[in-house]
Amino acid sequence: MAALFQKRKKEPAEKAPVEAAQALQETIVCPACGREINKKEAEKNLYVCYECGSYFRVRTRNRIRMVADAGTFTPWFEDLAEANPLEFPGYEDKVKAAKEKTGLHEAVTIGRCKIYGEDTVLGICDARFLMSSMGHVMGEKIACERSSRNGAISISSSITRVSASSHPSRKRA
Repeated sequence: MAALFQKRKKEPAEKAPVEAAQALQETIVCPACGREINKKEAEKNLYVCYECGSYFRVRTRNRIRMVADAGTFTPWFEDLAEANPLEFPGYEDKVKAAKEKTGLHEAVTIGRCKIYGEDTVLGICDARFLMSSMGHVMGEKIACERSSRNGAISISSSITRVSASSHPSRKRA
């Protein structure tokens, strides 16, 4: 009888699967500090963790939105065909998988845009596409970007690091 009058612990209500999925999409985990932060707030902070100051990788389309004036970016060279002139085994499969994973045609995206109203050629490398390794298509795109009469800006999102011992500023006399 005493059990009838005891306080019962409330079981947390389970979120509906749709609500749980939405909650996961609204947060991201910082790779540096491991904290779960609000995705929209991180975007507003230009993909910098507002808890520790660490930088997130920025995908090509997001970088274009960050740099170019809204609606002014026009991509170039989207129809260049990839080839394997050195006949690396499995290269075509790797390129196909990278295209499916990233939604990009190549590691570098180049096009014309306006930045603060000024005509500019913008080139952005995306490390998710075969670690931004340079194939002949990337080389053609960069050569054309460099020869443009407009000011040219290249942004590399490489994740390679220079070790402290090999960096020139770390060498001892």
